[in-house]
Amino acid sequence: MSRPPVYLSPYADLDNGKLVSAEGSTIALPILTQGDSVVFSLRFLARVGDSPREKQINVRSLYASAGSIMAVPTGGTFTLLFDPEIGASSAETVELSMYSGIGSIESALATVGGETYTVLETKSPATGCWLIRFEQDDVPLALGTNSLSPESFVRIRSFEEGSLTWHEIRCMQAPLGFVSAFERVLGSAPSVTRAREGAQATDDAPASNELQNLLIPLEFRGAFFLRFEGRVTRLIGNGTGIVEIADALNAMWSDKLVRFDVSNVEARKALIEFTGPLAGDSRALITLTISAFEPGVCTFTLPLDRAACATALRTVPEVTVPLEIGIEYIDDDIAEEDWDTAPRRTLTLTQQSITIRRELVYDELAVRPVTDWQHPPQPRNYIPYTPDQIIHGERHYTESAFGDDDGEIRSFSIVHGLGSEQYAALVVRENVGGGRVLVLGVDYNILLVDDMEVSLTIPDGLAVPAIGDWTLVITAAGPASAFQVHTHTISQVVGDTEGALTLRAELDAISARVALIEDLVPSPQQIVRVDDVEAEAITIGDFLELFPGKSAPDAGLALPRPPALFPAIHDAVATSLTVLPLSDATAHAGEVFQNNTGATITLPGGFGRRTGTLINTGAYGSDGRSWYPLTRRGVTNSYFPRDYEKEFFRIGISSQMWALGDTFSLAFDVDLSLRKATTSMVFRVVIEAGAATQQATPSPVGLNLDAVVWSETPMLSQSILVGGTGAQVSYQHHFGVSIRRSLLDVLSGDKLIYRSWTAADDLPVAPTFALRARLVDADTENPVANAVGFVRVAMTGAAAQFS
Repeated sequence: MSRPPVYLSPYADLDNGKLVSAEGSTIALPILTQGDSVVFSLRFLARVGDSPREKQINVRSLYASAGSIMAVPTGGTFTLLFDPEIGASSAETVELSMYSGIGSIESALATVGGETYTVLETKSPATGCWLIRFEQDDVPLALGTNSLSPESFVRIRSFEEGSLTWHEIRCMQAPLGFVSAFERVLGSAPSVTRAREGAQATDDAPASNELQNLLIPLEFRGAFFLRFEGRVTRLIGNGTGIVEIADALNAMWSDKLVRFDVSNVEARKALIEFTGPLAGDSRALITLTISAFEPGVCTFTLPLDRAACATALRTVPEVTVPLEIGIEYIDDDIAEEDWDTAPRRTLTLTQQSITIRRELVYDELAVRPVTDWQHPPQPRNYIPYTPDQIIHGERHYTESAFGDDDGEIRSFSIVHGLGSEQYAALVVRENVGGGRVLVLGVDYNILLVDDMEVSLTIPDGLAVPAIGDWTLVITAAGPASAFQVHTHTISQVVGDTEGALTLRAELDAISARVALIEDLVPSPQQIVRVDDVEAEAITIGDFLELFPGKSAPDAGLALPRPPALFPAIHDAVATSLTVLPLSDATAHAGEVFQNNTGATITLPGGFGRRTGTLINTGAYGSDGRSWYPLTRRGVTNSYFPRDYEKEFFRIGISSQMWALGDTFSLAFDVDLSLRKATTSMVFRVVIEAGAATQQATPSPVGLNLDAVVWSETPMLSQSILVGGTGAQVSYQHHFGVSIRRSLLDVLSGDKLIYRSWTAADDLPVAPTFALRARLVDADTENPVANAVGFVRVAMTGAAAQFS
């Protein structure tokens, strides 16, 4: 079924890596539907100070993907083989899965490789990924069959590491939609149309001035000239107002008379009235010449009608997957003639979540034009009617949109949708006034396909009508109505053969069998909704601390000498140390070290921080004054001081605490301020979801807690800049999350940042999860050396509930 495209016109914020509006505010992408063609018209924003400005980029290539690319498949199997074209055995291995162990992989390859290829070493760095080293370097390993789900790839590639050659086998999901082509589409050009033709005065009517509309489309970016009677205005830009347009038109004459008045009665339209010497008469249209324009908008279409999208939505009503858009571009200062040889740079414009729903309207619904849901879709009945039906009334259908302008097609399908084969009349005539009625069997032939369709055929040797030359009228009796002549009670219906049971006995026997099956099948979860029950609330206490030191959080100005405030360190490579003690902190300012001694070490205190310990593999660094522990942020080169990391609260949510259809919501306020500080600082507030894991060995084990594994992507992440020197500033930052559990047990959620709700960056994987809120990633200003001060942290007003 043809579906119109979905048009989106976002801006890419080049500084923050997200899609925004023209004003730079965050936008939420709409929920899309399987089968959509999503047309993106993408512009770019760069920030000059605090103001966003549109920026032109020399884009050379673009890609967009929707889906959990590189994620491990959830089910299915695959096989491997050695390419027979290179002389190896073509036999396939046994079926393998993404959970196959190293031993299974090696055994399977040994079975089909024989003595030709010998496996020396196998590693499995992640689920669904294996690194294999053969005795031979040139190994033609290939994929045999692939039945992984959802639709996935098995990527096989080789690489060299030192003197060793490794072969990587990786199972990864295919994108639900992908595009790697774009085009520059120019917006509509400005135009001039006549709104009212001017006229001279007559005995019956006064004179009227000529009115013409200048339309400047919203998407036009450029400048143009207006021309009238051989005169040309000065250059008019896209943002020129009505006063400037009127001045430009009147300036075409040097006598300073006003000939044009310009008003704005509709958006993007300038209404030009001819006045003064040009009043009271019909005038020629003003013409327009475009002088300059910007490159067209980067436009691409992301298809969601591929098999991978249908597979992902086969068992669930909707999926939320990452959307990533990236470009390859050339620097602004390179001339266009040098673009082909200039170095190209890559930039990921955005990576955010997008929700795709299963389609509810599918092609088969359009086969029959009549939708009578009293008679649901069922196999066709090839008997036109039966004696117990009564036909009343008649209905008509007219069709003239058949024929062939090229005269090549001789058979035409006409779907009339009358739902009847009882035709009172079927007339074909020439579609002109006084046209003749054509003769069935001579000028045309008719085949009754079914009660919804007829087929009209032109005999060989006769001319084929062009589209619209003929018209067909069908008159059908109906609709057909069926009536039950008499009725029986259930007990009156008896078997027609000796020993057959009555209908009542048959129904009782079936009911007994169904009851037995229901006793064996587990009962589904019951949803109990009680309107007058109040929402269940979770109590969360306040968090208040002045760090570091022993002073009260609200000590005011009665504070001792301020301690050191430690900065983040951005060191690309942390130095591994296997032998301690620590060297002098002064000599290693700005460096990061990792404790690889195999034991916990002691970090000496100083400048306000207490002596503490550092576990094995932990990172620490120095700002030239003291050693302090660090936390690396993901795979970046940034290490942040751990002393300022604060966990506000941690709660555990069980699936039994909320029913299908419920919503879990959480909100709290954060107040950050600095006391006696010589620098400003930046912090990040995050809300993270996690899952509790259990130790499985030595089997069997009882119910236990191994660890809470937190998602690498927080549900909410927001940076907060805190002022330093000068008057103390304190205000509340409002955050929260909302998680919905649908009737199909699918989780969706939003995040609250101040007063704005948008889609959450990540979600728990199941209705049983852990949730925590933290303060992380503290950093001071780089130009401020040896910064000092107190950090006051307050988390208040936390409230969580189910509703």
